[in-house]
Amino acid sequence: EITGMLTTIKNEVMDIPETYIDGNNIARVGNTVGSLYGYIAERIITPEDYDTEGDYLYAVPSSGIPEPGDMKFTDLNLDGVINDLDRTIIGKPIPDFIYSLNLNMYYKSFDFTMFWYGAKNVEVFNAQRTGIESFVSQDLDHNKTVEFAQNYYREDRTSEEYVRADINNSNLNDRISSWWVEDASFLRLKDLQLGYSLPGRIAESVGMSKVRIYVSAVNLLTITDYKGRDPEAPTSGIPMKVGTDGGSYPLPRILTAGLQIDF
Repeated sequence: EITGMLTTIKNEVMDIPETYIDGNNIARVGNTVGSLYGYIAERIITPEDYDTEGDYLYAVPSSGIPEPGDMKFTDLNLDGVINDLDRTIIGKPIPDFIYSLNLNMYYKSFDFTMFWYGAKNVEVFNAQRTGIESFVSQDLDHNKTVEFAQNYYREDRTSEEYVRADINNSNLNDRISSWWVEDASFLRLKDLQLGYSLPGRIAESVGMSKVRIYVSAVNLLTITDYKGRDPEAPTSGIPMKVGTDGGSYPLPRILTAGLQIDF
């Protein structure tokens, strides 16, 4: 037996007294409720972004002067300053659709079940990655990814993927921006179970109507491009609180072996 489910989700704020912002989320007419709200990060700044006098050619943050290796943020209101007025919608933490596939098979004394579940076109601000691939204040005591430690931007070895190691974090490279928003689409094997039932005559010979031995696995496999611990965890909950992954505890992988006895 094979069954499946496909649910499309069309979410749009139709009417609200005024735009509502709660941390990294925004509710605004015409957009998905709880949309991610932050900055657009275009690329990493290079020496070519300065004139011959060494002055930066683009909009500067409200405090500090960006240096090569920092992120170049988009000045949306064209006032020459990068501040809260340059935030915009940068992600949608509600998927376009969710789907599942359930398989139940029986062959002689064996039974087999498999349940897949997935979500498509959902985005998450990977806040944990901002800390392990950049520098926040007093961040020398925290771990970094091996990739960042080996490839962070420096004068003699530039990078288009990793920012510089700035202990002062003067450009706020870790702020919520499109740089840290990832596609969290996934397909997960939620449940897998294989069982074997002893022939009825054997079970009855020991005074039982059924004896079944089984092994099962929960959350055994997840297929995703998301770099965080779990693509599903940060997209579950209240709409105005979802979509930010600060190190959400991943759904556990559970392996079980059991014996089912019916009298």
